[in-house]
Amino acid sequence: MLIQDKGTIGYIASVTKADMTWLDKYATLLYKNIGQLNYGNTIGVCMQNTIDSLYRTYPELFSAKSVCLEMTCTATLLLR
Repeated sequence: MLIQDKGTIGYIASVTKADMTWLDKYATLLYKNIGQLNYGNTIGVCMQNTIDSLYRTYPELFSAKSVCLEMTCTATLLLR
């Protein structure tokens, strides 16, 4: 990436063009799940809980559902 001989072990991204508002809501909840609510759990568990929170908060909004369905992680979801 930006540092020689260093890199990433994975990334989380939307597979399509998504609305910035919903990407922000997803990212904010994900960081809260990683750093506060589910600290020490795997990335996969944090992503599941983020999606669950968005679905419960905005059950009828297509934009919320689409951002959750289109987020993907290209790494081992067992990372902590």
